Amino acid sequence: MSHDLIQYTSGQDIHVWGRNATVGTSLEDLYQADQAMDHAIQLGVGVALDITSSSTADDVGSTGATQIRITGLDANWLFQSEDVSLDGRTIVTTTKQWRDVFGMDVIAHGTGNANAGDIYAVATGTGGSYTNGVPGTVTSLVAKMLVGWNICMNGRWTVPAGSDNYRLKLLQASSYTQAAVLHLCIQEPWGTDKTTHLIAPIGIGSSGNFFADMSAWALVLEPKQTLRLRVIGASSSAVVQASFVLRRG
Repeated sequence: MSHDLIQYTSGQDIHVWGRNATVGTSLEDLYQADQAMDHAIQLGVGVALDITSSSTADDVGSTGATQIRITGLDANWLFQSEDVSLDGRTIVTTTKQWRDVFGMDVIAHGTGNANAGDIYAVATGTGGSYTNGVPGTVTSLVAKMLVGWNICMNGRWTVPAGSDNYRLKLLQASSYTQAAVLHLCIQEPWGTDKTTHLIAPIGIGSSGNFFADMSAWALVLEPKQTLRLRVIGASSSAVVQASFVLRRG
């Protein structure tokens, strides 16, 4: 099992990251859409996604991103990816159903070499009224790629069904402008509320960094459990990125 977004540091390790450039003073998930996002609740047992860009240049034959790859889990908790050809500000709906989304990356582009607009992925039919490709309702905005980045990740990893367990190996975090607190969480797959447990709050100073070998914690993820990074800022507009390494087996 491999894909472009998950970086294998060895035959058994995977590296997952997330970033939020406008962290506020309420708890948010560590992804570019700047809000709390519970994939388990918003996607339920699996739905298609509506994909748009805020730029008409992100279109087949144009100068921006022409095709993206979405990665995550299907309705049966199995790993999947789907390549989607963009149509600028016009909605393109995925053919596959999604229970979880790990992120998106650009796999084909025009002469601009990058996505010309922000790229959005929402649960199909939930984006409300769109303005220049931007969904008016973002409650189910499960992924957002910022202009020029060519990639986004959601700071989360759900162990596929039938897979080996994964153990937390390393954790890293940085806050570039304001102090923040990173929440390392595990989300359970069962129940109507898909309970999220706070494992550890980790304080990060303004322009501070955190790095730790987490092997001694013996934190094990079983199939269908999610390791989820969340964050809260000491004041508005904190820029926070974090990543973790999991070891399989």
